[in-house]
Amino acid sequence: MKPTELTINLALAVCLFFNNSQSFAKDKKQKAEEFNDLCVKLMQDKTKSNEAIKACNSAIKLNSSCWQCYHNRGSAKITVKDFAGAIADFDRVTELNPDFQGAYLLRGYVKVEKLGDQINLMQGCIEDLASAIAKADNPRDKSFAKSLFEKYCNSGAHKDGQSDEPPMNDREDSGE
Repeated sequence: MKPTELTINLALAVCLFFNNSQSFAKDKKQKAEEFNDLCVKLMQDKTKSNEAIKACNSAIKLNSSCWQCYHNRGSAKITVKDFAGAIADFDRVTELNPDFQGAYLLRGYVKVEKLGDQINLMQGCIEDLASAIAKADNPRDKSFAKSLFEKYCNSGAHKDGQSDEPPMNDREDSGE
């Protein structure tokens, strides 16, 4: 084999390897999306929440940076009463996508509704709900976050000295 042919063959082998590597990464990401879609579909039936969690686990194994997978798994964990697991998943969502208000809202929901008497797990509740209020892109989510905030403050679970008003810049008027 001539040196030129060897160089060409080596270049072709490198190109094939690179294309196969890209294809494999793309296939993993696509497969993760399929598992995530399955998780969402399974979550529509509350009796299949454990199956939904398994689908999300498979998606996360294939793509650990898929914040939607963590969010969906956290939502499914709420239905099976794995509240600590749900909070951990919502923590991960806020790391991967700090602008996604849904994670703050659901994490705050779990803390207020499900863990209200466990003060050690209430840490950050005010911040979660304030972030959910500030980042909400629709009035329904903002209203829900405000109602959770009020419930939390009325429960007496918050520390002394903290305001009972949600710390937000864009307060909505009650229509008066």
